[in-house]
Amino acid sequence: MHSDKRFPTWRQFPAATWLFLAAISGWCVIFWPLITGQKPPIIDAAPYYGHVQFLLDNLKQGIYPLWVPGLSHGAPSELILRRIGEFNPLYALTLLLNVCGLPALAAYTVSLSAYFLFGCWGFYLLAGRILKNFPAAFCAFALYLFSSAGTQLFVTFVNLVTIPLIWFFYFLVSWNQDYKRHQFLGLSLSLLIIFTTYLPFHSLTIIAVFGLLYLLFYGRCLPRLLREQSRFSRKNLLLCALCGVMVFASLGPGYLFWKSGKEKSIELAGRHAKFQSDNSVAIQTQSAEQGVLLPSICYYLFGRSTEIEPNMLFMFVPYLAVLLLPLSLVLRPRRLFLLLITWFWIIFLIGQNDGTPIYPFLYKHIPGFAYFRNAFFYAWFLLLPLFILYAALIFKYINRCLRLTRHPVFWLAGLLLTHGGLLYLLFSRHHDIPASYAAVIVSFLCGAALCLKIARPDPKITGAAILFIVWLQAAGVYALYNKNFENSRSYKSYTTPVRDFSFAEKKPAITGPDIRRNIPYYSTGWILFLYQNLRSSDAFNHYLSKRLLLVDKLIPLSETSAGLTCVEDSWQKNLNQAFIPADDPGPYSSWDFHPGGQADIILEGDPRLTLRSYNANAISFQTRLTIPRFLVYNDPYHPDWTASINNRPARIIRTNIAFKGLWLPAGASLVTMRFGNPWRYAIGYFIFFAAYGSFLLILYWAWRDRFFSSAQRGLNTRETQCEN
Repeated sequence: MHSDKRFPTWRQFPAATWLFLAAISGWCVIFWPLITGQKPPIIDAAPYYGHVQFLLDNLKQGIYPLWVPGLSHGAPSELILRRIGEFNPLYALTLLLNVCGLPALAAYTVSLSAYFLFGCWGFYLLAGRILKNFPAAFCAFALYLFSSAGTQLFVTFVNLVTIPLIWFFYFLVSWNQDYKRHQFLGLSLSLLIIFTTYLPFHSLTIIAVFGLLYLLFYGRCLPRLLREQSRFSRKNLLLCALCGVMVFASLGPGYLFWKSGKEKSIELAGRHAKFQSDNSVAIQTQSAEQGVLLPSICYYLFGRSTEIEPNMLFMFVPYLAVLLLPLSLVLRPRRLFLLLITWFWIIFLIGQNDGTPIYPFLYKHIPGFAYFRNAFFYAWFLLLPLFILYAALIFKYINRCLRLTRHPVFWLAGLLLTHGGLLYLLFSRHHDIPASYAAVIVSFLCGAALCLKIARPDPKITGAAILFIVWLQAAGVYALYNKNFENSRSYKSYTTPVRDFSFAEKKPAITGPDIRRNIPYYSTGWILFLYQNLRSSDAFNHYLSKRLLLVDKLIPLSETSAGLTCVEDSWQKNLNQAFIPADDPGPYSSWDFHPGGQADIILEGDPRLTLRSYNANAISFQTRLTIPRFLVYNDPYHPDWTASINNRPARIIRTNIAFKGLWLPAGASLVTMRFGNPWRYAIGYFIFFAAYGSFLLILYWAWRDRFFSSAQRGLNTRETQCEN
């Protein structure tokens, strides 16, 4: 994997600019309604847009949100921020476009599309570093651009994880070839983004398997790499130390998420299986009944037009990559071939769920595998780009063989066999997309022309032929994709931007009489307890319609399903009482000023309580009471909530099973409730500024290195001319 000057630069091969512009323009034309937000994201991409919008709306106000008021009645933001990777510089572009006047949805879809194209460019650079051949690297770029990596952009979140992983491997390979500072910093930034997502375990598994395989196939290169890395570290000691601190700090949010699950303060109710793990954010094992990877890939790869649904286009890659695979049988095995094949099949076997004993064994014995959301994600995170990279590697050697062959009949027979076999497979599967057949036929004609020396082996012509073959099939498939996009089911976002505080909820929180049918995907453990044990939704909806209550009697309650009967009756009748934990009543165990009657509901304009300020993390209000009262705030309780009364610390107690309660003294008081400790904000702000600062520094250093390298090349050229 050494550097090779034969790989052309932009200045050495300016025609590459037009090929890339043509490829990107072709992709944008196909997806224009989705890129511009005319068709909103669907399936998993819809809530992710809501998460991003929630984050950006708060950042506009100068708030780093740690609490989400609209998520399961209120919950920590750890899950949704981990899901989108809130430290990704992508969101700066979204915010900039929105501030410049682009609607929020269009700003998000445009920036997300630009991020995908940025990832495709990184994949091209990675392929160029490995293959050292422009036509092969451009083949990898075109195949990835027009694969299901692009279709999943508006359906799932996988590109938010895949693209940092692609850039990680690019910076890893390039740094071990050139040892530039911006490459090392890019390596660290990629790790930071990977570690601060909800699914770092997939990426870590992929990186760990690659490391082991590199030792196996390239172990002799390791001493040289270690010497070079040690020399770089001594020369850039401060940079290495800062990058180490940055990467280590990026583990903090993930650790806090794991710690909250360990303490049961948050829970993934929709995914967690208590009998498999005592951590409430661990994921239940995936079963083969949910799908096996290989049949699913083949089903959608060669399926009919009726199967081209946005939520069902699981795996698509232009057939040019498929046609190259059988031709690899005539090539001499090389270490890079073997590394890619072994890497592919190891990750493939891990992604089979319990179809093989590998995944269950890892789930049981290897820490971290219990937090895998879905082993299917490996198909997008690695298997798809690895398959394309392997196909591009085959193309490199096949292209060379076709140009140099003296036995055209042999190669023509091979081309005819592979292309004819694929056409037969498509016919047998009743594949009814004409563009697919046309792409296979054009591919055969181009290969035959090269083999018979009819066409010149020019990089420009080769790149244009690749682009036409790939785009031809993709255009037919994507046309059906766009046609069926509007008919696909769109899920409502999990979150909405924080608006003004509402003193009363008008719409019911739970739909239907059976509350258990509405169990939230993610919530605090106490909210989940209510959903699992309340008898019906009527009392719960009646109670949640009132955000603030003043009561005079507190009742210690043993929290069992049987004890919830009196709680529901009290909620239904709005009695002047609240329930606190019997095992930890605190200073409120004897609170009983004016028993009987009904609780006082605080509505907007009530002089006893005036709202001062409200945001995602805090609420502040002014109280004026003639006697001490107990405030019940129907926002979920979490141990990280703190309170102050007249700037003096006050205790928040868990009230009515899952909500917040606070003693209010007589007279005028300034009451503030805030979520999160200062050190949690400090970690978030540190990672935020480290990520964006690193990104800008990478751009500056890369530009400066390129500028000085160009200047030096020009100086050397002038000196040579003078000497001559």
